[in-house]
Amino acid sequence: MLKTVPQYLSAIIDTYGLTKTLGVIDFYTKPDGGIWFIVGNNSVIFRIRHKGECKMLKCYTRGKQNMRRIYGSQCLREELFVHSDYLRGEWVDVVLCDWIEGKNLHQVILDNLGNPSVMQDLADKFDKMALKLLSEEWAHGDLKPENIIVSPDGELHLIDFDAMFRPEFNGEQSDEIGTAAFQHPSRNSDFFDKSIDDFPIALISTALHALALDPTLAERYDVTDMLLMHPKEIVSHKSKALNEIIPLFAERGKAVSYRRWHDTAGVAVLNCGNLVFDSRKVACKHCVGDFNSFAELFAAANEYGGE
Repeated sequence: MLKTVPQYLSAIIDTYGLTKTLGVIDFYTKPDGGIWFIVGNNSVIFRIRHKGECKMLKCYTRGKQNMRRIYGSQCLREELFVHSDYLRGEWVDVVLCDWIEGKNLHQVILDNLGNPSVMQDLADKFDKMALKLLSEEWAHGDLKPENIIVSPDGELHLIDFDAMFRPEFNGEQSDEIGTAAFQHPSRNSDFFDKSIDDFPIALISTALHALALDPTLAERYDVTDMLLMHPKEIVSHKSKALNEIIPLFAERGKAVSYRRWHDTAGVAVLNCGNLVFDSRKVACKHCVGDFNSFAELFAAANEYGGE
């Protein structure tokens, strides 16, 4: 059954008797005194106090596949009672997680477009996080700047795992396919394995390093609804931004080496200085388009003094 934001607001305002383990919910308020909450595509998130700690309470406006398997003990089963009318309602699952203080990466990028040193630091930290993520057997599933929090100490933290892939999901379909501005265009419900983060990692890493080298790229290409390059244009070789970025990397010495190897999963990896592009999608049956023509430009980096 679908739930609405007003239904959740009514429940949160006075949760006496409407929770199983949380008790009366102590919610944060906005300066105007209203409940602090944000609305996503299929959820509403509240910032609450629980056992002396700041927590995120996530409530879903529509049923979520695999939610219990994704969040484990963080998913409180049938925890909150939501009224459908004055007398009737039902108990629904909610997710209770630690609150991560900070700004999302998208906002931090917009705030620092003219600051190459900050952008380079973000690029390096993103690459570090991405390398760790690529080594895992699970995948985030909706990797984008809005789903990465930059904490006050400058560290990057992933949030929103609703589209997550876990090894036990092999052979299953996903009810989420990520955000079009960052996912491979051929991503669909059947395209669901541990490699689903590869394409957005390559895109975001490329864009961050490019903005660190040339902040004026943001004046010529969109950084509000996407990050310089749109996936459909990339795979069809029609991305003007990417065509500008590739020689920029080569001229600035970023294209240090190009090498490929295959592990048991047939993974092809492109190394460009500090950049690491995991290109599993290049030869993947799900893919449309071929990145090899772009990758070979990095192979010719010796023309610009590379290895």
